[in-house]
Amino acid sequence: MTKASIATLALCLACSSAGTDIEDTDGGAVEDASAVDQWVTPDASPGSRTSLPIPASSIVAVQSAGGIDIDSALLGDSTLVFEHYADENLSSGTLMSVVVEANGFSAPKPMLLGSANLYGGPSAVGAHLYYVEAAWLTSAGKLFRRTSAAPETVQMPEPFALISWPQVRELNDGTFVVAYRDMQSVVKLAFSADGLAFGSPVELGPPGAMAKVAQMADDTLVFSYQKEVAPMLSYYRLSGHQKQWTEPALVTESSPNVHDTNPYRRADGRIDLYYIYPIDPIGFSLWRRCVKPDGSLGPEEQVVETTWGNLAKPHAHRLPSGATLLTFVDQNQGHRLSATTIVGDASCP
Repeated sequence: MTKASIATLALCLACSSAGTDIEDTDGGAVEDASAVDQWVTPDASPGSRTSLPIPASSIVAVQSAGGIDIDSALLGDSTLVFEHYADENLSSGTLMSVVVEANGFSAPKPMLLGSANLYGGPSAVGAHLYYVEAAWLTSAGKLFRRTSAAPETVQMPEPFALISWPQVRELNDGTFVVAYRDMQSVVKLAFSADGLAFGSPVELGPPGAMAKVAQMADDTLVFSYQKEVAPMLSYYRLSGHQKQWTEPALVTESSPNVHDTNPYRRADGRIDLYYIYPIDPIGFSLWRRCVKPDGSLGPEEQVVETTWGNLAKPHAHRLPSGATLLTFVDQNQGHRLSATTIVGDASCP
C-alpha cells in the first residue's frame, strides 16, 4: 500500500456514504481569553436545553482556509487546539490554535512545536497539551507534553504511530490514562502516576481503531473503539476499578457502519458517547447517547440536522459556562473543522 493510500484509508475510516501559554508562529503567546466564559446557542436560560438536531445556522466554521482537520482539544478554558494537514494525503501537518470567543473563534494560528514533518493527536489536561511528533502517519511517533516551557518527552510502554491518535486523560485520583493502539493496531490503555511515564498496557480489544477513554464521577472507566465488521462497528467497555472489564457491547444497533465514538463526561458525572453513522445518501450523521454506571444506554439523539453534511470526528469539550463545545468535520466540504455549542447532555432516564 502506498503512503497516499494509507493516508486516504486513515482519513476515510468514516468515508462511506450509505487560555494557555503555548507559543504561536510569532513567538508570542496565544491570547488568554478565559474571561470569555460563554458561547452558547440562543436559549441559554437556567435549566434550558438545546433543541436537537442543531440547524446549520448554529454551526460556526473554526477555519476556512483549506486543508484537512481531524482531532481537537480544549486547552484551559478557551484555547481550542486542532490538528491540521496540508492536503488529503496527510503528508505534512501541524497543530493550530484558536481562542473561543463570544460569537465564534479567533483567527487560527499555527503552533510553533518543532521541525518534524507531522504534529497531531492533541489531548489537553488542564494547561498541559499532549501531542504526537512523527515523520509519517504510520511511522513510530513520539508523545510530548507541553505548557509554556520546553516540551517534555512522555514515556509510552511500547511503540505507536501517529495514526494511533492517542488520547490522554486525567483520572479522578489525579493519575493519568492514555488510550491508543499499538503498531499491530491492538487497542489498549496504559496508566501513569505523573502523566509522563506510562506503565504496562492493558489490552482491551482486537485490532481496531479510535481507542478513546473517559471516567465517570464514580470512577467507572468507559473505553470505546471501532473495528472493521460489516463494514465498521463501534464498541464500549466499562471497568469499575481498572482490572475487571465488561464484555464489549455495541454503541448502537441502528447501523452496521458506526464510527468515531468519543466518550465525554456529562455534567452529572456519567458519560455521553458521541458517534456517527449514515441515515441519508449525503453521508454520516452525528449522534449521542448516555452510558450509565451499570453499562446500560440511554436513547439515541441526533445532534446535527442530516442535511448539513457528511460529518465525522466529533469531539466534545466542557466550557466554563457548563455548555458543551462540540467540534466535527464535514467530509463533503473539505474536511475542515466546524463547531457548535450545546446546552444540556443527552437524555439519560
